[in-house]
Amino acid sequence: LGYSSVMYDGSDLPLEENIKNTQEVVAYAHERNVSVEGEIGSIGGAEDGIVVEKSDAAYTKPADAIRFVKETNVDGSRNRNYSWTV
Repeated sequence: LGYSSVMYDGSDLPLEENIKNTQEVVAYAHERNVSVEGEIGSIGGAEDGIVVEKSDAAYTKPADAIRFVKETNVDGSRNRNYSWTV
């Protein structure tokens, strides 16, 4: 049976590498009718046992987010209570 959706989190990678990896995941998944959630940027606070101080948080630039969506063809992204879909 498998999965109907997957999530790839390359947010800790440089943008170029994240885009390249996400493109590969999307191509593989979409051939199998599986949707892909991608991650870009970071949030402050704690997640998965990793604490990011507010002063160290690097929020996503809108232009990077637009580029990420256009170049990767992801179906959406979710980070805590904030979400967007393509």
